[in-house]
Amino acid sequence: MGRRTLLMASCAGMCTFALLLSVSYSFQGYVITYAMGMGGLPWIIMSEIFPMNVKVSAGTLVTVTNWAIGWVITFSFNFLMQWSASGTFLFFSIVSAVSIIFIYFLMPETKGRSLEEIQTLLSNSMH
Repeated sequence: MGRRTLLMASCAGMCTFALLLSVSYSFQGYVITYAMGMGGLPWIIMSEIFPMNVKVSAGTLVTVTNWAIGWVITFSFNFLMQWSASGTFLFFSIVSAVSIIFIYFLMPETKGRSLEEIQTLLSNSMH
């Protein structure tokens, strides 16, 4: 399967199970679908989409942003759960659904393409 397809499937699964968690708060499928795509594939895609001249700087910025947002989510999780357990997972479900739309319209498939082909594809889509 292609990376784009796996990312969308991962987001669909995360969306579905976060929605189920918001209703039932007892399923474990969220972690499985996260590991299937969103857990690791963004790091692979990041290494493919940035041109060589900015790969290190861009990768550093993406990593710092990822860890910072992860910290915010971790820090706020208990407050959100105290507010509403089902509301917390409903929010996560909505974010996952928006991610599917984002990936579908803006994320090119990179499976089987060389770095040069990916750069050309991204350059053409920006014009």
